Amino acid sequence: MHESLQSKGYGNRLLEIAMDFCRKMNYNHVILWTVDICSEARHLYSKFGFELTETKENTEWADYKMTEEKWEVELE
Repeated sequence: MHESLQSKGYGNRLLEIAMDFCRKMNYNHVILWTVDICSEARHLYSKFGFELTETKENTEWADYKMTEEKWEVELE
């Protein structure tokens, strides 16, 4: 999320809408794939029940090394 929109509740609302959609569609497993530079959002992922399950280095998307992160949650 752009820096000007951070800390205003937009990320929380976006995840609420996404998770409501997943439940409405009866999904039982959700994967969120992100990168480590989005570290401030980790508390939101945890708040919504996601757990970090995998990481891998990436040098393809930018001119610097980053780490891809796979977060997963099981829905009831």
